[in-house]
Amino acid sequence: MSETEVIVKGYANNFATAITANVTFAENQSYLIEQSDLIKTESKSANLKLYLEEGNLWLRKKYGFNSRWAMNAYAKSMYDEFFNNFQHRRKFRIII
Repeated sequence: MSETEVIVKGYANNFATAITANVTFAENQSYLIEQSDLIKTESKSANLKLYLEEGNLWLRKKYGFNSRWAMNAYAKSMYDEFFNNFQHRRKFRIII
């Protein structure tokens, strides 16, 4: 949800977010999958479990949300508020 947090902060500061298919990101997980002991980290399954647990704890502690759905709803409300404040940009909305 850290990406969503950046988007929300942008809307809160009167910045829009653009969505494009021209930028991609991929994580190379080969070390995590094949050599977790070498890099002194948890296995992939343990790593995923911690990722989800710590992410949910972060949402609760920082924002008071109990799920990613609550964070997404908050982001959607900030999105709507942005376009309410900048009526001349409404033609760029992708969510109506």
